Amino acid sequence: MKIGWIQDNSAYEGGAEMAASMIRRSAPDNVVIIDIDSDPYADVDMYLVHNCALYDTSLIPILSKKPVVKICYDVWLEGDPMVRKWVFDYAAKIITVSPTMKNWMPSIRAPIVSIPCPIDLAPFEAVSNSENRSGVCWIGRLHPGKGVKEALEWSKSTGILVDFYGYGGEKERVEASACRYCGSLQYSDIPKTLAKYNSFLFLPTLPDACTRTVMEAWAAGCELIVNDMTGALWWIDNAPERLFNISDQYWAEILKG
Repeated sequence: MKIGWIQDNSAYEGGAEMAASMIRRSAPDNVVIIDIDSDPYADVDMYLVHNCALYDTSLIPILSKKPVVKICYDVWLEGDPMVRKWVFDYAAKIITVSPTMKNWMPSIRAPIVSIPCPIDLAPFEAVSNSENRSGVCWIGRLHPGKGVKEALEWSKSTGILVDFYGYGGEKERVEASACRYCGSLQYSDIPKTLAKYNSFLFLPTLPDACTRTVMEAWAAGCELIVNDMTGALWWIDNAPERLFNISDQYWAEILKG
């Protein structure tokens, strides 16, 4: 099967980009992936759309030629609203990374299925029985919507100091607080960092579709201090078995068309 791959060409690598890379690497042998940016008129069997905020309405005539599967790694607030409306109305399938996303997104006419955000939890499970844990950590992009201010308020109200790891515009807010800013982490360092802590804190103010760090902290054996804006909780509370072999779940659903 030939799949037309549509994805923003961005220097930023966040959770959505990591997830898309994992799906691509795990493609079955019978799948040929063609980057539509390189060959927009390639003869494909279907289009697989990832984050596409950088595309305009010129994408619509291309998508209209074949079945479209759109993976929503977030609630898709950015980009051309006409592209978003067309996809939500006419895609063969929308895959969301949490069932809770339907409460945060506009009306979608296309069929919807949910699969957790692609992630390999094995390195985190490997540290789940770590001893000598203490304290509370926060790991992520230091962005207002990620609840940095709320985490600092939680720290102040409880008297528990929090260690913050990450990068972004809210770094100065953390540094000005009584909490400790510990710098950013390489992804490979996150398991051993989580293994040091009793608890993981995350209180986003904007819907966070399926937070990787929440899933990672859960697998690493941390107590979760989170709120209901965290879509990953649905899987942890209702279907934790779905958090494993996730790439296989994606390809099984994609290849159904």
